[in-house]
Amino acid sequence: MARSAINATERIAALPQTPEAETQPLKREQRRLSGRLEKSGPNGFLTYEARIMIQYWRCFNLPLRRVFERFGPRKRSRFVRESVTAASGRARGYSAVDAPINYLHQRRLFKCRQVNLQLGLEYNPGEGFLHRRRWNSDGLGLLLDLIDPLKFADREKLLVATLSSKVNWRDFYSWRDF
Repeated sequence: MARSAINATERIAALPQTPEAETQPLKREQRRLSGRLEKSGPNGFLTYEARIMIQYWRCFNLPLRRVFERFGPRKRSRFVRESVTAASGRARGYSAVDAPINYLHQRRLFKCRQVNLQLGLEYNPGEGFLHRRRWNSDGLGLLLDLIDPLKFADREKLLVATLSSKVNWRDFYSWRDF
């Protein structure tokens, strides 16, 4: 997961709208944390992965500021539902960017669960490494762990669409946490 976050940060930093001077310290910090992660024991994995993800989200936010997008704290506004019943999709989000990110995550989870069912795999495959039952993963932990790297691609596509003005904050709205 940490390696995926570093790769995603590099890809976002390579976008023309991302200020290079501001991404260099973020990438340098990720490399430093990655080195520490490799030398740490299993107890340090989650800590270093979380710190690497912080740098990723800072980099993700840089080009959005240039197009005046509002961006809120992801940890507070996360919410993933198993399926989306409305055509417009309802996803909790405290900012106009959080709603489409959460919607993409919902769609990714839904699609992956459907593929598992078609292959005859369990609907809830069990605990994962990052997503554990004690953290309310409801038996989806392994699936959530496996789709996490795919979420980087989803968010990157959203970022590119936002930067190229294919979507903007007016296409999404915040209304009572949706």
